[in-house]
Amino acid sequence: MTYRTLSLLFAFICSATASENIAYIHGDIAKDGTTPSGGAAPYDQMLLTDAGNTGCSQFKALVEAQGYTISQHYDAETDLDADFLEPFDVIIFGLHQKIWSADEKAALDTWIRDGGGILMYSDSAAGGKYNVVGITNPTGQNAVNNILSHYGMEVTVDQGGGVRAYFPDAGSSNPIIWDQPVFEGEGVSPIAVDPASDAQILIPLSDSNKQSGGNINPGTGGISIANPQWAVIALNQIGNGNVIAIFDRQPLWNNGPGSDINKADNKEVLRRIVRYLARDYGNSSDWINLISTNSLELTYRQWNNGTGIPGFDYHAKNTRITIEHTTALSNETWSVQSNWVEHLSSTPESSETERTSVRILPDPENLNRFARVVIKPATNSPPAATNSAAIAINCGSSSPFTGTDGTQYQADVYFAGGHTDNAPGTAVANTDNDALYNEARSNFTAYNIPLANGSYTVTLKFAETWATTPNQRVFDIAIEGNPVINNLDLFAAAPGKWVAYDLEFPVTVNDGQLNLTASASINNVLLNAIMIVPD
Repeated sequence: MTYRTLSLLFAFICSATASENIAYIHGDIAKDGTTPSGGAAPYDQMLLTDAGNTGCSQFKALVEAQGYTISQHYDAETDLDADFLEPFDVIIFGLHQKIWSADEKAALDTWIRDGGGILMYSDSAAGGKYNVVGITNPTGQNAVNNILSHYGMEVTVDQGGGVRAYFPDAGSSNPIIWDQPVFEGEGVSPIAVDPASDAQILIPLSDSNKQSGGNINPGTGGISIANPQWAVIALNQIGNGNVIAIFDRQPLWNNGPGSDINKADNKEVLRRIVRYLARDYGNSSDWINLISTNSLELTYRQWNNGTGIPGFDYHAKNTRITIEHTTALSNETWSVQSNWVEHLSSTPESSETERTSVRILPDPENLNRFARVVIKPATNSPPAATNSAAIAINCGSSSPFTGTDGTQYQADVYFAGGHTDNAPGTAVANTDNDALYNEARSNFTAYNIPLANGSYTVTLKFAETWATTPNQRVFDIAIEGNPVINNLDLFAAAPGKWVAYDLEFPVTVNDGQLNLTASASINNVLLNAIMIVPD
């Protein structure tokens, strides 16, 4: 992902190295749809051993970097029986053509419920070259849905239409998507999710979650699910195992046309998916299996100016870190228990960060528990202001700022999503507070600011940091559900780049929180500072 805004890095230290075993299943087809390819050249098999553009050698390296083993298997020579399945923790169904038998699907289902994980996706290339056999050929769809339909999900045929990228909703603590990574594909075969099933949408296929690419209205040919919801990534927990579907093959290949493993946040999303399917919850912000974990240690970097108990409820760069426990990954209720987290040490790493280690302890009353590191917006109280501002926020900055009028702006807080734009030392016209406008939060969806009920004047402070001509950034903002900014072209309005541009709005708060929401029609939203003054 774009790590410009990454506020925390996590690593877990375990007494034993991971030994997860992954199977990668592929097919064999010619450009004209002949299966197997026979005397013709195989078309886009995406083999792990292929270092070419459409091979998956980089994905293989990614899996092996987790300490796992991965092997590839030809579908026509593979029987999904107990003997084949037993050694594996995860099965990745690459492009393949085989229609699996009822006995094979039953054995696979038993294996999943015992803790196995599978990843599935489709593409027109499973049936041959798109301009020979047709982009909507159903070969891949049939092979995938032969298994996937049993778990409340189905893939469409290839929809074509170029490269598209999507991000999840803010606020999820699922370890695959907790920080809103961007997942990109090309053409794509979206996942139809049965709203009556237990399947979950991790990244919705919706315009509000789209970062780039054309509009798409998925066709329902070959889909048996009534009134489906549409997903880029979907998940269903089945017993002790998991089934995940993604909307395209291209995030796995090295450097083929369209998207690839190095585009957007594809590599990190795939890394997390593989670990999630392997139930290896000891990495990044992933789940941790607490059975027999007396020697498990969690290490993370935290910003030195945070407050709270190291390793448990720590305010770090405007993010609250909470370790929560539950008895099953499917539970909706998670508990916070400080006596299950033991602080071991803290050592400065740099002028910005320190490394803190804690030991996560199991619940003595129930060893079959799981823990998770949850990332939430901080809710620390704002510092006292020297003027009449109830609260002021230095958007996009990890540092507070004192304005020339005495306003105390606290470091960025209460935001949902987005990233930071930073250009320290840049001169800004129409202000004496250049540094306040040198940093901004962009592409966010909301600010949810705790505030006593009453009447206020809200000042939103802007300075264009990127656009060099009009119509390169256009966005809307609403406060308390009421539109206050419509189609603001910041470069045109200021006018110019690095020109301070402030707007004031009267606001009434009735629910103890000021809610600011934002969306862009061109590029993304940008905001440099917020000042709220009681009337």
